[in-house]
Amino acid sequence: MDLSWIIGGVLTVFCLLGAIFFVACPLCRQRSRARDALLSHQQMAVRTPSSTPTLPVQPIWSVPSGSWRGYYTYGGRNHDVCEFELRFDNGIVKGRGVDDVGAYTIRGKFDGRRHSIDFTKQYQRGTRNQSGRLTEDNEGHAVVYAGRLVGEHLGAGFRGSWKIRNQGTNSDGRFHLWPAMDSWASASAPPEEPTPQVFQVAEDGECVVCLDRHISTCLRPCGHIAMCSQCADRLKRSTGSCPICRSQIQSVLVMRDGEVFPDAAQALR
Repeated sequence: MDLSWIIGGVLTVFCLLGAIFFVACPLCRQRSRARDALLSHQQMAVRTPSSTPTLPVQPIWSVPSGSWRGYYTYGGRNHDVCEFELRFDNGIVKGRGVDDVGAYTIRGKFDGRRHSIDFTKQYQRGTRNQSGRLTEDNEGHAVVYAGRLVGEHLGAGFRGSWKIRNQGTNSDGRFHLWPAMDSWASASAPPEEPTPQVFQVAEDGECVVCLDRHISTCLRPCGHIAMCSQCADRLKRSTGSCPICRSQIQSVLVMRDGEVFPDAAQALR
């Protein structure tokens, strides 16, 4: 065979191989880069936490059904403390009662995570108030309530605001209510009990007895946080019972200037 033909064939083969390599190499590099990017993304997905912020999960706890007591403000004054019935079931709250306006029904919801309560208080026109009288204030109107638990203990009660938007009537005020049934503390499951070292009070909460001074006490053993130190000390020496649940007061914890005292008399010195 002629040597020139052999040399020409070899050169042709090398040219073909070079052309194939020239075309295939960028594709290989592109596939390699894509594969490296995919692996890097998968590693980041495993090692890097999600960018979505994780909110702390609040504990869900139950609220006891039965007798509750509370008051509301209207027209610049506090109305008398009234007792009424509330029933909690699967996030729904229902109830009924009679106050200084008349008889009413309650229907709304309770959020066990946010520790909030929202309900509508519907007055029944023509019904008598707690004193047995008919009042012109009872127009069969609805009052919308929205509040939250004070702190992390049910003994501090629910506090919030109410509003009336009825036939041109625009009224607003505050309310505060506490569980009042027997053994209410054992019927509920709050995240933590108040201790002699610390308990929380509403910054603008009024004493349930004098409706004037700020709340600063925690009654033991019932755990209600609803009175000022002066009223708590006087009540302990007189009737000796809690104004909310009427259980016997064994001791009174008092908070003053961020410090907790073991009894009201010592805090008043």
